[in-house]
Amino acid sequence: MENKELKISIIVPVYNYEKFLPKCLDSLIHQTYTNLEIIVVDDGSTDKCPEICDRYAEMDNRIIVKHKENGGIGSALELAFRICSGDYVAFLDSDDHMDAHAYEELAGIAKETDADIIESGVYIEDLKGKVYDEHKSKPEIIEGRQNVMYDYLAIDTMTVLSRKMCKRVLLDDMQMLNYTVGIDEVISVQLLARSSKVVKTDKSFYYAVAEPAKDSVSRRAAIGKNIDVQIQMHNDIILYLRQEKIPFADYYWLRYVRFLRSRYLIVRSSKNNKMCNTILKEYKLLYFELKKSSAYRAAPFSLRISLGLFRRFPNFYVFLAHYIYKNEK
Repeated sequence: MENKELKISIIVPVYNYEKFLPKCLDSLIHQTYTNLEIIVVDDGSTDKCPEICDRYAEMDNRIIVKHKENGGIGSALELAFRICSGDYVAFLDSDDHMDAHAYEELAGIAKETDADIIESGVYIEDLKGKVYDEHKSKPEIIEGRQNVMYDYLAIDTMTVLSRKMCKRVLLDDMQMLNYTVGIDEVISVQLLARSSKVVKTDKSFYYAVAEPAKDSVSRRAAIGKNIDVQIQMHNDIILYLRQEKIPFADYYWLRYVRFLRSRYLIVRSSKNNKMCNTILKEYKLLYFELKKSSAYRAAPFSLRISLGLFRRFPNFYVFLAHYIYKNEK
């Protein structure tokens, strides 16, 4: 990286988070690193978020606010990708916030390594601001497209955009941005497929604010609501991996069949027979293809047995899973 001060664009998609947005934006305008471009996209918020965005833009000329009709997270990010001008781009959800030294440290790593993507950790805090968990990466440098994709698809499988800072050029011509769910997966797989150097640091800079846990019935209903959209999203990603001839794509199939199995457990409890049948049909089609792959052969024997058991006896698998869970409590 040439000897210059890097410009970092930070993308903040906003939709109805007036309670958290001021703290989010405060954490950006008070960064120790100042060469920032803060792109705030208001995706048709119906609360006071539009006014808060405009007020902060008046306070700090580094903030660029775009208001649009509600179209979902993908459309908000697509707009931001078109206008961001930094050397690197980072992501921040509007209900979360950053450590004050975050971008100073990330810029230092970028200048030292010239990484395509830098991955860092995240703190999980409650609504009172108390940190109760931390998810962080093992520090390492991964070089070469094949090694990057093997790490992503077979080992780390981390898709969270908030833990990534990437070179802006990697965001050109992003596909599949029409999705309102799973957008982190959609973008991450393309970013990493275009990368030849990923640097992971064990430092954490991002503070993710966790909502109060809902009761299990509500949580399951929310998870099961958009499964048909998620199935289409995963199929679009698989098509992308095949068209681009991405190495180790079969490991994504392995992740996908596990996703389908986990969602079947949720949907069956809600007695949505139509969706249950859709999941089983999708699972069986992919399972037979997966069985021919190196990812399947490399999987632990116990995983292969459980995947086969679910294919042949899905309802018995559900009973067994619930029995095991009940006795582990």
